[in-house]
Amino acid sequence: MVLNGGSITANELQIFLVASYEEPSPSNILGYVLDEELSNLSKLVNQTTARVYVDEANKKVIVSHRGTGSEMMGSDWLNNVVYAGSSSAYKLTPRYKRAKAVQDAVHKKYKNYNVTTVSHSQGGILSHLLGTQSKNSISLNPAYKYENVQANEYIIRSSGDVVSAASVPKKMLNESLYPGFTKRHMITIPAESNNPLIEHSPNILTRLDPNTKIGSGIKEKKYRELVGY
Repeated sequence: MVLNGGSITANELQIFLVASYEEPSPSNILGYVLDEELSNLSKLVNQTTARVYVDEANKKVIVSHRGTGSEMMGSDWLNNVVYAGSSSAYKLTPRYKRAKAVQDAVHKKYKNYNVTTVSHSQGGILSHLLGTQSKNSISLNPAYKYENVQANEYIIRSSGDVVSAASVPKKMLNESLYPGFTKRHMITIPAESNNPLIEHSPNILTRLDPNTKIGSGIKEKKYRELVGY
């Protein structure tokens, strides 16, 4: 698979991730228009856990998987418990099945578009599992259990975030084994507090230069030869 370059800025990423928790879903973000039909495939009661935004002029799509919301304590926190026990079992949860329906529909409907999958917290599990066909899969403070970091996968985390701590050993391993694995595949933002909620929030992205570009395409056919911007 050969992909051309593509990226999203830290500011754009924050806007999409913060908006992923808003209900109702914003109809337009930075010129990207909400695809209500596909987004509604993830809807449970009044909560939409995956949003699809389309920039028709530039043939770009953003798929945004939100994390666990406090208003979904019963069902969504149970999904976290399932994942903690077994990654395979997580694929049997309603949350995963709805997210997969959205992601599959995106790649079918927008076959020739540049698709970027973004996520936060529990959404990072979904981005990791389902974003393999996307040009970029970008997760903020993802809930990981030592998953293999894929070639198109980019992780941003606070040094004080406990949820994403398990992603660090994989980053170090990849840097050792694959010289093309760039620092941009794992951006660590220094913690500014001891508050786990603050350090887990999408708002930690304001600590980066807002124009910082995250993500790239795969220039060569060789799976691990990565080129960052």
